[in-house]
Amino acid sequence: MRRIYHHDSASLYYCSQTEYEIYRKRGTSFSALFCAKNPYHRWMVGYVKNCSKDHPEYLVARRPKDRMMALNMVDAPKPEFFSDEMIMEGIDFIENELAQGHDVVVVCNQGESRSPTMCLMYMMVHGDFDKSKTFDEVCDIYRVMTNYEWNPNMGIFKYCQNLWEKLRKEN
Repeated sequence: MRRIYHHDSASLYYCSQTEYEIYRKRGTSFSALFCAKNPYHRWMVGYVKNCSKDHPEYLVARRPKDRMMALNMVDAPKPEFFSDEMIMEGIDFIENELAQGHDVVVVCNQGESRSPTMCLMYMMVHGDFDKSKTFDEVCDIYRVMTNYEWNPNMGIFKYCQNLWEKLRKEN
């Protein structure tokens, strides 16, 4: 589990499914954002193969009492598989939990693509990177922050790049 960001009295971490399960069994208390269809979104929504696109929790499953959210996210090769609604809901979840003083862990299967990229997008949206920097420069900074463990799949990487360019234009 890697701490990537600190906000007042709470921290933002990312990790793999295996690491999360170890910490959970130890009784460590975190708010959890799961960036994985399998097993987390399936478990929270309760389906086996695929979730119906008509299901109210098709993209995002929220369990506020348990301080959990699961995104119906796969490590896809194209940015079209990631929706603004899903990403922004995840970013809002992180923001709200940190603001309440809860440590937040972002989890994906391997802990190297979706979860660290979601942390990066949170930091981008909340102004932790100078908007005059190119996306390549932001990536270079973030790679150092993650100890060079960040290894995003092309789909979420391109989505993140598009988000950065959009944020720079808004500035």
